[in-house]
Amino acid sequence: MNGIDTNILVRFFMQDNTSQFNLSRQFLLMECSRSQPGYINTIVLCELIWTLKRTYKLKREQLILIIEQLLDVEQAIIEEQDLVRRALKDFRFSKADFADCLIGQKNLKAGCKQTITFDRTAASLDSFEPLS
Repeated sequence: MNGIDTNILVRFFMQDNTSQFNLSRQFLLMECSRSQPGYINTIVLCELIWTLKRTYKLKREQLILIIEQLLDVEQAIIEEQDLVRRALKDFRFSKADFADCLIGQKNLKAGCKQTITFDRTAASLDSFEPLS
């Protein structure tokens, strides 16, 4: 199994650099399979969504679709896939950033009652509590 870095996924989804898109596509098609899946950790997933939102100005709906596609690919393993699915649900029905949604879910799994924050948007999630 090979870990997949953010830049491989960015090039694959955005296709903004032809040679790197071709290399990333070839790697994903030839080196990632059901028997030897690529591994995408949650840090890479957060970095991917942040980059696509900030740099490429993708809309929330597009970001949701990308996360769903990654979760459904049999040739990749997403770290803590169930947690990512719960974070995706929060992301879909809130205005919070995906990273905040994942932080809240990871902290709940770790046994935290809530995550304390100054971020008012994150505080709208059930897993967060504003510090005021």
